[in-house]
Amino acid sequence: MESKPGVGKDVPINTNLPPLIDGTNVQGLGIFHDSPVENRVKAYQSERLGISFNYPTGYLLFEGKGEGVGGAEYYVITVAPDSTYLREIIAGLAVGEWPPAMHLAFYHEPNLSISLEQWIRTKSQSNFAPSDPAQEGILTPIEVANIPALKYRVRGLYDSDYLAFTYGEWVVLAADDEMGENTDRDFQVILDSIQVGQAQTYTNQSLGFSIDKPTGVYFMGEENGVVAFSLLSPNDHRQASSIGLVNALTITSTRTAPAEGKEVKINGENASVSSTIGAYGGEKHWSYFFPDHDLLIQYVENKPIYESMISTIRFDE
Repeated sequence: MESKPGVGKDVPINTNLPPLIDGTNVQGLGIFHDSPVENRVKAYQSERLGISFNYPTGYLLFEGKGEGVGGAEYYVITVAPDSTYLREIIAGLAVGEWPPAMHLAFYHEPNLSISLEQWIRTKSQSNFAPSDPAQEGILTPIEVANIPALKYRVRGLYDSDYLAFTYGEWVVLAADDEMGENTDRDFQVILDSIQVGQAQTYTNQSLGFSIDKPTGVYFMGEENGVVAFSLLSPNDHRQASSIGLVNALTITSTRTAPAEGKEVKINGENASVSSTIGAYGGEKHWSYFFPDHDLLIQYVENKPIYESMISTIRFDE
């Protein structure tokens, strides 16, 4: 049976074609991964990249490797709709363009010294073209997996929405080629399920607490009784006011809350949550005061990832 390429759902496949076997190296796409099905979606995990996500069952996933500017390696995960057309190309029985798909490209940037916005605007691999009237130089701040990200539009063989974000030592470009009415929904399945690495527990005996630090959040150190974390690595000199970036989260001992806040329970502990608007740029400053332990946590913007981190706090008994 014939199926139309680019349909993001389960479709009839010509069963006379050679089967795809897990680990097969497909030229132009990379290694095929026969992902297990869990709760009616396929589940993918990469220890090398420190990321996992789900994708719909009507798709095939390939993990490839490329070479960028200066010989720098990068990885590309392609999630393509399963179809007779795609399988015929893979089997060498048809010639044509690869069908539209969803892509996640991973660029290893352990010593990145510019902001994500600058990376997008200056690196050719971002495919960002501010001279394109359709783009108008627009980078829209959003969030992916509770991580600050930037969204922009790229026009080419297939028009694509690009999402850029960083975690650990990786810059990620996630792209969604336009391929039908199900595209946005299926792409969102991936975005909503992304998990990066495993959280590590940080314990501070002098202040009497432990907290889980997600991948992509760096411990900056402790000085004068103030513990600091950040989304920027310790050797990163980027300005915290850049689009998509945030200031550090700090934890310190105090006996009074900075402002009257809302009384809540966080991981079974009493807390007072308050916020103020900053004097510069209108950014929001958040404070979490734990009165039973004289502990104050503060950060600027980036509520989801730090809010999730704070929800794991535990105190010594």
